[in-house]
Amino acid sequence: MTDILAEIDAAMRQERMEKFWKENGKTLIFFVIATIVMTGVISGYRTWDANVKARDTEQLLLLTESKDFPDNIKDAKLDLRPGLRGIALVNGAQTYLSQKKDAEALALYTRAADDNSIPGEIRGLAILMQARLSKNPDDEKMTKNLDSVARDNNSPWQYHARLEAAALAAQKEDYKLARDYLAGVMDQKKVPGPLYQKAMALDHVYALREQEKAGTAENGKEGS
Repeated sequence: MTDILAEIDAAMRQERMEKFWKENGKTLIFFVIATIVMTGVISGYRTWDANVKARDTEQLLLLTESKDFPDNIKDAKLDLRPGLRGIALVNGAQTYLSQKKDAEALALYTRAADDNSIPGEIRGLAILMQARLSKNPDDEKMTKNLDSVARDNNSPWQYHARLEAAALAAQKEDYKLARDYLAGVMDQKKVPGPLYQKAMALDHVYALREQEKAGTAENGKEGS
């Protein structure tokens, strides 16, 4: 009796399996094939990605270790990964600065600052250094980029950017905007001491200038 029941159970399982494959076999086969293909694609991409990284890193080393560096990247397109391209431009600019070639350094920092594909940490540094070298408050693109760094809570250059943005605003005698930037430094508890003290000192100076400007404007109204 037990053997008969076992045979019946086995037959039912076989029947259910055949029915299942009849209804879903094509889908399962497609899924298996797709999985195999995707595994191959992912493996191939990883291999390609590793090769590209190795090639770009080697190219970066050749560029930066050349005796012509950074002149060799001055007008070069730099077909590198964004991060490596940013490193090349910033390192080149720093080298120019050490050579007292501020104009050439500014040009490289500007290239990095205008390249949105470069990672934020590197691009943020380029924007900050561009502002320090340029000191041109009428450069709208630069001031917009600097403002984006100054207001980015995740940027390691946020507080430095706020100080530079405040200085540029003060050049245009917009002391209210300058002090707004500084307030973002003075309100933070984790700001390094030197930055905090500089912000406090500048805020005091800009407050006095703001009062003087308001007094001059008031006297002008009375005189008219």
